[in-house]
Amino acid sequence: MNIFRLFLTAQSGEVAQEAGMTFAGMSDLMSITLTAILLLSGGYGLYTVIRLRRDYMLFPSKFLYPGDCKPEDCLDSFEFIMYMTPRMAVWSIVMLLMGAAFIVNEFVLHITDLWVNILVCALPAISFIWLLVIQRKAAKRFW
Repeated sequence: MNIFRLFLTAQSGEVAQEAGMTFAGMSDLMSITLTAILLLSGGYGLYTVIRLRRDYMLFPSKFLYPGDCKPEDCLDSFEFIMYMTPRMAVWSIVMLLMGAAFIVNEFVLHITDLWVNILVCALPAISFIWLLVIQRKAAKRFW
């Protein structure tokens, strides 16, 4: 059984019934939302990498900088760009590949084994945590 269905059933079953939605419809909405988040964040990450490599200038972005760091406060912007672009590119490609894999699984393969459901939850979480770790290290080095 799909782990998202289990989560939705336990957490919001009554709300879905009152709204006239079925559990399968809510689960599909959650899968679509997760896939959209993965694809959009991966796409924006690639846009950020391309813009950084093209301009070699820091620009305002809540996505790129750690915490409350401002681009104008960066100690060495060129080194920051050289540090972040390969890592951000890898992260963005991983996000896009995960989004594509989730689409293929959802609409073509229909694999609902437990290990697939665990991967669907764990891989995006691990990748976002990795991005946060990279941002923290960048904050220590460049701000």
